[in-house]
Amino acid sequence: MPDNRLLIVDDQRLVGDLIGKIGDIAGFTVKVTTHVDEFLTELDAFLPSVVTIDLVMPDIDGIELLRDLALRGCRAKVVVASGLDARMLNSARVLGQELGLNIAGAITKPIRAADLRNLFEGLKA
Repeated sequence: MPDNRLLIVDDQRLVGDLIGKIGDIAGFTVKVTTHVDEFLTELDAFLPSVVTIDLVMPDIDGIELLRDLALRGCRAKVVVASGLDARMLNSARVLGQELGLNIAGAITKPIRAADLRNLFEGLKA
């Protein structure tokens, strides 16, 4: 299995697929899900090196998901994504770091493909 594995959870399938396409172009093997339960199952089975999580999900708050990742001892690099204002995105980033997660970046929606690709390129093993 390749070292560069990207797991994405975003409640908007088109956004998740866009992130996945950019990850694929950057050299990652990609899995995309729209449900947190499936994401957590894949986290254990797929063993991603990078995860991208949407902070606004219908079935769980993004902050709760960050806490869950920390409790699971997630060692993957974490990229948080949101259409929320920059302060909220930065707060989630700081909280993730305080929880011991490897927060590798934060992306705002709408996503700029070139910026995301550059981020992913820098996260490859």
